[in-house]
Formats: sequence, structure tokens, C-alpha cells
Amino acid sequence: MKFLIFSLCFFTLVSCKVELFRTLDEREANLIIKTLESQGIEASKFVTDKRKGKFGIEVPEHDASKAISILSSKDLPKVKHRGFNSLLENNSLIPSVEDKTVKYFIALGGELSKTLESLPGIQFARVHFAIDAGHNDFSNRKTSVKKASVVLKVENKEFQLKGSDIQSMIAGSLPELQPENVAVIIQITDTDRVSLPEMSSFGPFRVSPSSHKWLVLIFFVFLTIIIALTVSLVFVIRLRKRNEQLIDDLTEDLQ
Repeated sequence: MKFLIFSLCFFTLVSCKVELFRTLDEREANLIIKTLESQGIEASKFVTDKRKGKFGIEVPEHDASKAISILSSKDLPKVKHRGFNSLLENNSLIPSVEDKTVKYFIALGGELSKTLESLPGIQFARVHFAIDAGHNDFSNRKTSVKKASVVLKVENKEFQLKGSDIQSMIAGSLPELQPENVAVIIQITDTDRVSLPEMSSFGPFRVSPSSHKWLVLIFFVFLTIIIALTVSLVFVIRLRKRNEQLIDDLTEDLQ
């Protein structure tokens, strides 16, 4: 009986899940699930807002800390860069030329950052433009920026671009910006992490390899207990019927 209670408690702990995110788009949710499963962590997505197409992610409670650590090292979920849609946000009644110019370069940097992050091997990207504060004609965007910088966090095995490729891409966004004036800083992440086997199937469920053997063991323990209880119940019922029959026979003999 104690073992049965222990098994029930263990199964409850294994099946208990923790919610990590609630406002992901489907592409990002799928990327997070793929990343976690490659590290042997069971993850599932669920719809949080059907109208806006938002999803949440759940993981087993005992894997929550590990999942957060892995996603943090992979810069997931991705930072939401401010793109050209931010130019539509007008917080002032009459925005100045300087205000429009700053917003434009922030938006341009956000769009370029998103483009870089879509390339293989780039986990995180940030593009900054050095606006010439001493330039009087802010309306001339071609001449107000002479330098730019790019910060990249990449996976060494998947990243195939050269620094010159990044410089040419950024310089190509502004006519007067020269590639040699674009500083590129590349941080290489730890690629020695060993990927664990893919998630294994257990009936209709997908579980991590570490949980699979325990679930199989618990399943057979429960099956054995159920069979033993069934056999015991049948034996007790038959014994009771036999005793009742003996009592009836004795009663008839006494009469």
C-alpha cells in the first residue's frame, strides 16, 4: 500500500507542468519546443489567444530551471526589435526633424537586426548608427550618419558569414556609409553542449528519455497491482459464495 501511494505521488510530480511563456507567436513557440527537445526536455505549446495567434509553453516542473537556463543561453525568446512600424507611433503633436531622424535610425537598426537574426547561426543581433550630433541638417539622412556598429552572438558551427559580409549589408542600407566604417563585434557561443536524443513516445505522450524509463516502470507496477487486486477480488468473491453455500447447506441439515 505504501508503495502504491509513493508511485501515485511520483507520477503526479512527473506529470506536473510549469508555464514558461504566454505571448509567443507560433513560429517562436515551435522554435523553443525544438530547442528544448534537442536537449532532452519535454515541452508542449498551448493556445493563449486564438484571435491574436498567441501561444504558451509548458515544461515539467522538475525541468523548469534547466529549460530557462538553456533558453537564456540561446537568447530565446527573441528580443522584439523596434522596426519601421514604430514610426507610426507618434507621441508628439508636431514632431521635430531631429525626432523623426532619430526614430528613423532606430527603426532601421531594428529592421536590420531582425534580418540578421533570421540568418543561420545568428542568435542575437543589434545594429547601432552613430548620428552626427553636430550636423545641422538632420533632414538630410544621407549625411547625418558616418559610422555604425553591429553586435552579433553566433553559433560557431552554423555561422558561415564573414565580417566583411556584415559590413557590406549594413553599409548598403545607407548610401553614404562606407563598409570600413562599420564595426562588427562577434561573440561565439558555447557549441560544446551535447545534444541529447530526441523525445521518445510513450503511448499518446512524448516524454524525455530520462522520464521514459520511470513511466514504463510505474506503468508496469500499476498494471501488476491492478492484476493482483483483480485476482484477489475474484478469489474473495468465490470464497464468499462458497461460505454462503456451506451455511445454506448446514441450515437445511439442521432443519
